[in-house]
Amino acid sequence: MKKSVYSISAGIFLISFAVYLLTMCPTVHMGDCGELISAAFLMGVAHPPGYPLYCILGKLFTFLPLGEIAFRVNVLTGFCSSLAVMIVYLIIIKLVMPASGIKPEHHIASASMALAFSFSNDLWSYSILSKFYTLHAFLTAILLYILLAWSLSGRITMAIAQRRAGNKNVSADLSPLLLFSFIYGVAMSNHHMMGLLGPVFVVFGLVFVYQIYGITLWKKLPIIKIAVLFAIGLSVYFYLVLRASAVPKPEMNWGDPHDLYRTWEHIARKQYGEVGRNPWSVEMFFRQCWTLIALAWQQFYVFGFLAVFGIKRLWCKDKRWLFLLFFLFLAGGFGLSTLLNFTINPEMIAISRVYYVPMYMVIGIWMALGIIELIEKINRNVLRTGLAVAAFIIPVFLLSKNYAANDRHDDYVDMSLAYNFLKTTPSGSVLFSSSDNPTFALAYIQMVEKRKRDIKIYDDYGSVFQNIYGSRFLYLPKLESKKMIYEIQKKIMDESVAPVFFCLRSNANQMSGITAQPVGLLYKVVKDTSRPAQPEPDLWQQYDLRNLDNPELCKDYWHREAFGLYHLAKAEEYAGINGTAATPGIERALAEYKKAGEIAYDVLWVHRNLGAMLTRRLFLDEAIKAYDKVIAYDPYLPDAYSNVGVIYFRIAQNFVAQKNPDEAGKNLEKASEYYKKAIGLDPTFADVHNNLGVVYQVQSETFNIPGKKEEAITEWRKALALNPYLVEVRANLIKAGINP
Repeated sequence: MKKSVYSISAGIFLISFAVYLLTMCPTVHMGDCGELISAAFLMGVAHPPGYPLYCILGKLFTFLPLGEIAFRVNVLTGFCSSLAVMIVYLIIIKLVMPASGIKPEHHIASASMALAFSFSNDLWSYSILSKFYTLHAFLTAILLYILLAWSLSGRITMAIAQRRAGNKNVSADLSPLLLFSFIYGVAMSNHHMMGLLGPVFVVFGLVFVYQIYGITLWKKLPIIKIAVLFAIGLSVYFYLVLRASAVPKPEMNWGDPHDLYRTWEHIARKQYGEVGRNPWSVEMFFRQCWTLIALAWQQFYVFGFLAVFGIKRLWCKDKRWLFLLFFLFLAGGFGLSTLLNFTINPEMIAISRVYYVPMYMVIGIWMALGIIELIEKINRNVLRTGLAVAAFIIPVFLLSKNYAANDRHDDYVDMSLAYNFLKTTPSGSVLFSSSDNPTFALAYIQMVEKRKRDIKIYDDYGSVFQNIYGSRFLYLPKLESKKMIYEIQKKIMDESVAPVFFCLRSNANQMSGITAQPVGLLYKVVKDTSRPAQPEPDLWQQYDLRNLDNPELCKDYWHREAFGLYHLAKAEEYAGINGTAATPGIERALAEYKKAGEIAYDVLWVHRNLGAMLTRRLFLDEAIKAYDKVIAYDPYLPDAYSNVGVIYFRIAQNFVAQKNPDEAGKNLEKASEYYKKAIGLDPTFADVHNNLGVVYQVQSETFNIPGKKEEAITEWRKALALNPYLVEVRANLIKAGINP
C-alpha cells in the first residue's frame, strides 16, 4: 500500500511540475519578480521582511543549467508548488479513514483533487514566476501533514484510548512536535502570513496532548526543546544582517539591515507602517467577505460544492480534524482579510488573491473527501470506481480552462518594457524610475545581466538602486519623505550635465518648476526652455513591442497595467510639451488616451494619470469620465474626488471669464462638493483644505456670498497646520490679511 501511495505521489508531482514548466515565464515577470530574482542571485536582501529563505533557495536554483537566471529561480516556484500538491494528496489519504482500508477509488479521487488544486487559477498563476507564495503553500502543507501523521499514528490513537479507559500512566511519542516546531520557525522566515496559521496548529496539537495527559500536559510537553527548535528555524533571518554587513555589500540590499536593530525594523516591516490602516466598517467587512467567496469560486467553480460532503464526512468521522481544517480555512481566508483590511478595488484584489492559497488548499481537501463520501455511498464496485475516475473531469476541466490564461512561456512583457526604457536613454543618462514595473526588471538587467550599467538609475523607493535619500528615508513620515524626494531629485536634475529622464509614475512627474518633453516611454527634462524642442528619433520603431495588447495577456491585471502605460506614453508624445485640445492634430493623442483607458479598464493608476493628463490637455469632460471610473472601482480614494474638484473649479473659472455667473456658481458648488468628499475620506489632506479655501474665496470675492471669506481662512489654517511646507497656503492667508 505504501508503495502505491509513493508512486501516485511522484506521479502527481511530475504531472504538476511538467505543466508548470510548459507554461513557465522564461524571464522576469511583472511585479517584484525582478527584485526577488536579483536578491537571490546576489545573495542580497529583498523588500521587508527580507524573505531570507526564498533568497537562499533561489540562489541554489540559479546553479541549474537551464535558461537564464530568472528562469532558474522561476523553476523554484513551480517546484515548491508541485511539492505542495503532492503533500495535499498525502493529507487527503491520511484523512480518508475508511473502515475497510484504503482502496483504489480512494487513491483515484484523492489524486484527482490534488491535481485540481494544482490547476486552480491562483496557485497556477504564481507557480510560473518568481514569488514566495508557493513556498508558503508547501510549508503550510508539510506542517499540516506532520500534525495529521502524528495525531493519526497508532501510538497516539492507542494512548488516547488508554487514557479514556482510565489509565493515567500512558505515554506517547511527542518527537514529531519538535520537527513541527523547527519547520514552523523556518516557515516564519518565508512569510509572516504563517503567523495567522500558527495558533490553529498549536491549539490542535494541544488538544491531542491534553487527551493523552490531561491537565498534566505542561509537565510532559518538551516546551524548552520546542522553543529552541523554533528559534533555530527562525534564525534563518540572521541571513539578513550577515549579508547586509558583508564587504562588499550586495547590490540588492533593501533597507540595509546591517545591524540587529535595522534587521528587526526590516523583519517587522516598519517602513510600511501599521497593518490594516484603513478604518474598519461593517460595509467594508462584507465587501471583503464577498470578494473572498468570489475568489474561491474562481478556483474550483461549481465543483467547490463537493466540499460540503467533505465537511459532512469529517463531522461524522472525527470533528477534531474538521475543526482543524475549518479554522485553517478561516485564518487563511477571512481572518487574513479582516486583519489586513484591504480596500476592495481591482489592484488590491490582484495583489492579495494569492494570499488565500492555504484557504483554497483546504477547500480542495474537503472536495476530495466529499467525492470519497459519495463513492462510499455506492454499493457496486464498478460504479464506485467509475465515479472516482469521473472525478478526473475536474482537474481536466481546470487544466483546459486555465491553460491559456496562465501560459507565460513566451511572456517577455516586463523585460521588454525595461529594455525599452533603456533604449530611450542614451549612454551616460540619468533615469528616475518608480513602481514595480519595470523598476525591478531594470535592477535585474543591471545587477544580474550586468548590462546598461552606464545609465545611472535612481528609484523613488531609495532601496533598489543607490539610496540618494539617506539611511532613515524609509522610516520618515510621508510628507517629509515626499519633500526629500522632491529636493534631492530636483537638485540632481539642475546639476546634471547628462540628459535626465523620468518615467510616468516617478515623483518627478508631479514636480513643479521643471519642463519635460515626452520622449517614447519616458519624459526628458528640458533645461533651456528658450530653445525649441529638438526632434527625437522614432523610438517606437526600435522598441520591442511583442505581445503588446495580446488578448490572452490582457486578461491579467498586471499586463493591462503595462499595456496602458504604452498607450499613455504614446499619447503624451503625440501631444508634445504644450499640446491642448485646441492644438491641431491632437486627435491622435486623444485616441491613444482612450485606448489606454480601454485596455487598462480597471487599472486605477492608469485612469488617475489619464485624468491628470486629460486635465492638463484641457479635455476636461474626458478627464471627469476617467476619474469617475476610478471612483466607481474604488469610492474610498480621496485624491480622485480632489482631482474632480480641481476640474470643476477650472470649468468655473472659464465661466467666470465668460461672464456666465450661473454656470460658474454651479461648477463652484460642484468643486466644493467633491473637495468635501475628499476631506471626509481623509481629513488630513492638506492640499484639499487649501483648494476648498480657494473655492470659498472666489465665492466671496466674485459672488459676494457672506461668510465664505471666514470659511476660506478656516480651511487655509487647517491646511497649514497639516502641512507647513505649503507655500501657496501662506500666500493665501497673507492675501486675506492674516499673518500665518
